[in-house]
Amino acid sequence: MKKLIFMILAIIMVAGQSTPIKAQTAKASTTAGAEIVSAISITSDASLNFGKMSAPSADVDVTISTASQVTTTNSSVISLFSTNAANAHYNVSGASGFVYNITLPSDDLVLIQSGSNSMHVNGFKARTTSISGSDGTSGTLVSGADTFVVGATLKVKSGQVAGTYSGSFDVIVAYN
Repeated sequence: MKKLIFMILAIIMVAGQSTPIKAQTAKASTTAGAEIVSAISITSDASLNFGKMSAPSADVDVTISTASQVTTTNSSVISLFSTNAANAHYNVSGASGFVYNITLPSDDLVLIQSGSNSMHVNGFKARTTSISGSDGTSGTLVSGADTFVVGATLKVKSGQVAGTYSGSFDVIVAYN
């Protein structure tokens, strides 16, 4: 029995001293990183104002273009008094050099009201200072800033009731 125990111990000792064969390995290190840019923001410093006008004798559209031109579809049925017509004006800030998109209201979703009387505003268009000369829905944040104007069309019904009409609409900007 002593011999058997001695033999088992010898086998265990020999087995414990053997070195396993290792596979060849290699590794590489790399870095990970990220850059957080400033959030895009928008402010409005001028409201969209179609100005003063007479009640028309037929339905008419009054448009303020992004070039600040006020026109009508039929000037013989309405008188425009250009005392305070103006584009809406916006300031955008964010990460320098980034392109942003402008989301304007959908047509016929914007109402301006005077008491229970209302008019629709549609046909919204924007023009940025970073991409001058044409209407569009995007701009570039040059030195982290840009501005744009918004024009639209006011649908005035025949015999529209006199009053001061107002309402609001949302304009959204987002990084492209």
